[in-house]
Amino acid sequence: MLGAGLAGPLVAALLAIAGASAARAAEASGEAPLCEASLHLEAEHALVGQQILYEIHILRRKDVTQLAWDPAPGFPAFRAEWLPGISGDAPVIRDGESYDLYRERRALFPARAGVLAVPPAGLRCATAGGEELVAVPGGRVAVEPVPEPGRPAGYDGLVGPVEVSVTASPAALALGGSVRISVALRGRANLWDAGAPLAAAAWPDAELFAHPPELSRDAGRELRLRRYFVYDLVPRREGRLRIPAVAVAWFDPETRRYRVAESLALEVAVGPAPAAAAPAERAPGGAEDPVAPGGDGRRTWGVLLGALVLVAALLAFYLVRQGVHHGVRRGAGRAPDFDATGALSKADSLPADAMARALRAALAARLPGVASLSSDEIVAGAPDALVREAGELLMRLDRARFEPGAPAPDPEAVRACLDALRARP
Repeated sequence: MLGAGLAGPLVAALLAIAGASAARAAEASGEAPLCEASLHLEAEHALVGQQILYEIHILRRKDVTQLAWDPAPGFPAFRAEWLPGISGDAPVIRDGESYDLYRERRALFPARAGVLAVPPAGLRCATAGGEELVAVPGGRVAVEPVPEPGRPAGYDGLVGPVEVSVTASPAALALGGSVRISVALRGRANLWDAGAPLAAAAWPDAELFAHPPELSRDAGRELRLRRYFVYDLVPRREGRLRIPAVAVAWFDPETRRYRVAESLALEVAVGPAPAAAAPAERAPGGAEDPVAPGGDGRRTWGVLLGALVLVAALLAFYLVRQGVHHGVRRGAGRAPDFDATGALSKADSLPADAMARALRAALAARLPGVASLSSDEIVAGAPDALVREAGELLMRLDRARFEPGAPAPDPEAVRACLDALRARP
């Protein structure tokens, strides 16, 4: 087996020889090459965690019927995120020959310091008359660690612009209730490295319950990430509960300086707990105590009557549910309400939470494994228009759940998408 140090150069040499042979053969035959490939790296110097755009330009002749990686691009020392934003074909004229230009794009994030190699790749281009193997060149990036001088306390290694916002709902509540706090981080930085912005120890007068953080991607000409941290805060006393500003430190690779993104501080009004209901007074006039002598018969009849009413209610509920399920199975009428799907809970404090869970449950039933994907990944890899529509609705619901002022999609549009997902096998 070849050592790791020899494998990369050997693959590059073999691909270069294959590409040169194909080029010489095409030149000898007087024909333009089937494909050409070139590598474009945004930077040759970077910091650990800094986003670098990687782009392969592929020119293919009009008669090329098939393209296949051989081998595919690999990024052993980087975190790589696919960018589908502008990957479509565009016409190009080269030396009198008509080509289509395709851009294969990635956002690369160096995982460690050092001179990191971007290995070469290969591309197999085929026509009805034959095929060629085209070499895709590799590259190198010199990566430095983020500097120590001036590093703020609590710095998580974020490199690149970061914005932060905080919302709290409701703005006023009674003691015993809870406040939903949402912290949204947005930017071009490596936000998966961001630590939790709120800690339970910072709230002596309240209890803090954290939800699992979520990560969303906006993949266009560059990768922009959104990281959401959601908490439920339960106050322990009345008064004004202050939610302090959230500060997130990041390093600016352009100015070579540390910066801090900071949200606004918020306040929530906590009122007294609702008064407990007063116990019912005994009716005047000597009414019998249900446990007093002589009242046993009346109490027994009351218990029996209550049991009969309960049995009748349960039987009616069962018959109604059976009718609903049979109607849906036969395709009669519209889909059941959100709460009847089993995917939602009446305890949800945000309707967007309920709609997002219902969509994900319907998608998971149709496409196993889709539950682990972000809404952006669902849209990018959608096998059909219906799944793409569901992914786009999820993207809008994510924004409505976590970004202040972002409108939620029309519930009827979500319901129509759910009906369509359930109707298909």
